[in-house]
Amino acid sequence: MLTLSKRKKTNFMIDIHVLQEIKEFIPDGERSDFLNYSIQRGLEDFRNKVAFEGIREMRKKAKLKMTTEEFIKLKNYGRE
Repeated sequence: MLTLSKRKKTNFMIDIHVLQEIKEFIPDGERSDFLNYSIQRGLEDFRNKVAFEGIREMRKKAKLKMTTEEFIKLKNYGRE
């Protein structure tokens, strides 16, 4: 799941229904690992979203009209 590294106790707010589900489904000794893993996955998703938005913005500025499929075909031209 996660590699253990230094940890720091922190306080933050979460919705009550989320906390209730965590308490219901995640055993006591596994909650920190679960939350670390979930937050890490959420950060990866967010970084990807930001990157793709940046790519879309660059395509707009460069006035590229190519579809993703056309771009991939052009990028791979001549490769077998």
